[in-house]
Amino acid sequence: DWDWKLSYGGNSGMLYHVVEDPYFKVPYVTGPEYQKEKMEAYTKRSGIDLYVFALTSILENGTYFYISGPLAQQLQQNLDQTHFFPNILSRKKQIVPLITNWIQEAN
Repeated sequence: DWDWKLSYGGNSGMLYHVVEDPYFKVPYVTGPEYQKEKMEAYTKRSGIDLYVFALTSILENGTYFYISGPLAQQLQQNLDQTHFFPNILSRKKQIVPLITNWIQEAN
């Protein structure tokens, strides 16, 4: 679980798969970044109902979910505090059916 403590218009995100190695001058150049504000802005600007960011961790044997959009509030009940689902690794066979089920339950 994390709390986003940003001032309005701030630019901060979560970096993941970062490599800390003396070869790299700074670690943030080695991993992608998830930015909640940009995700929410894109969702609103595009008029889509749901944006799902799924981060699968083979090392932790599961997937973290971060969601945005009008359906997100309804779907929050399906996510625990960590938004981590153990043993969910396959996007095609597990993640898409799981999200589809959440949407059907919300409607």
